[in-house]
Amino acid sequence: MKFYKKVGHFIKCEFLDVDNLFNSNINKEINKAAMKQSKYSNKLINELFLSYYRPYMAIYQRIKNINGYEINDEIGAKDEAILFSINKKLGFKNVQQKMNINYYVKNMRYLVLSVLNLIFIPIGLLMFVFCNSLFSKKTNMKNKVIFERTKAASSKFKWFKENLDASLVREKIRFNNEFYSSVKIKDFLRLLPFFIMNIIRDYQFISYYCKRHLGDSARYYLFYYYSTRVPHSVLYEFILDCLLSSGSVTEFYSGNNLDRYGLIEEKICKKNNVKFINIPHGIEYGFSLPHMFVGDVFYAYSEVGAAYLNKLYDTDKFLFSENVTRRIMSKNYKKSTRNVVFFTEASGIELNQKIISEIERIVLDKTIQFYVKLHPRDRRENYSNLNIKFIEDFDEAITNNICLARKSTVLLEAMYNDSKSLAILLNESDIFEFNQFPSLQDPKITKIYKFEELAHILKVVS
Repeated sequence: MKFYKKVGHFIKCEFLDVDNLFNSNINKEINKAAMKQSKYSNKLINELFLSYYRPYMAIYQRIKNINGYEINDEIGAKDEAILFSINKKLGFKNVQQKMNINYYVKNMRYLVLSVLNLIFIPIGLLMFVFCNSLFSKKTNMKNKVIFERTKAASSKFKWFKENLDASLVREKIRFNNEFYSSVKIKDFLRLLPFFIMNIIRDYQFISYYCKRHLGDSARYYLFYYYSTRVPHSVLYEFILDCLLSSGSVTEFYSGNNLDRYGLIEEKICKKNNVKFINIPHGIEYGFSLPHMFVGDVFYAYSEVGAAYLNKLYDTDKFLFSENVTRRIMSKNYKKSTRNVVFFTEASGIELNQKIISEIERIVLDKTIQFYVKLHPRDRRENYSNLNIKFIEDFDEAITNNICLARKSTVLLEAMYNDSKSLAILLNESDIFEFNQFPSLQDPKITKIYKFEELAHILKVVS
């Protein structure tokens, strides 16, 4: 990310590493902000805080004291909205000139598209739910409900689906879906006013949050971004209430842990006196959020993680059970040959390349094979200059291997699939980020800070 500052009569361009924005001092300030923002009860609070406020404040804190002129780069719409707000807050010169005109034109486009989406998407959703309620078969719910929204959640729930006497509910916008078919015709008398009132309420909150914490200019992009998401979220809340208000459900299992869906689920479970058990499909953050991870019971991925989160949020709901974690993590994949596998990350491609090259050099004269498992958002083209073998099957990659990663849930998953877990932490950014995940502090994960250590450890474990 480029930023420009005045040096005498000249404008000097410097670079801000977007993969290295956070440090302990900035985190302390943001954690204080999270405590202050905990007063907000809107379902969007964690998403706005995590995706917008944290990067906004990290960039702002790093550049607020420079003799600034402009921050700019070829970036996506979200980052553009954040940077424009910072430019404006700091009074950087270009905000008063052409940048203003270009961005205001975009804002008007965002506003028009938002209005169109907020008219037609609710109409389409209402028609879909109405047809579903007329023609879909109604499902009788058991006392326990396992709720799936994503493919990741589905894999984590495998043991629970096979061993619990529970109804499985998948939320997908399609006919004969057990979630959307839970709405009855009589419910439509309440649905329309509920829709209108809650969409207005959510947009009021977005506007207020931007004005209070991000700057007014960010709200137009957020209006557009949420114009497809808020209507669906409002409908999701209404239908979940219909599903759980029948009185038959006593336990609700979900993997949504901090986003708008998770906050909705917690709210509706409390309203209907249903116990919410969270089986997360992602690793827990160790920094503060305005609204803590949701659920009456939340299974952390390690004993260290559970203790840390209970202290951070002053609660006792975070639990660790090795049996539960094993059920979540275990792939039950059988293989006899042990290989070395490096799991890449979507960011820091040059560092990924450097690590891969060094591992190749270390294992070159060994009988053990070396493979690379790409992150879902990584691409083979990023490593076309390297002569490496890729492994496609995640279950095969994580089982009975020497698994290396920088900072990832795979380090935990490897432990529960007969693999060795090695965390490669070569720079301050990765070390800091690694330490932001309390469950990764498990003593079974070996930390490597230098390539010399890696060569020695690979020799020992292979």
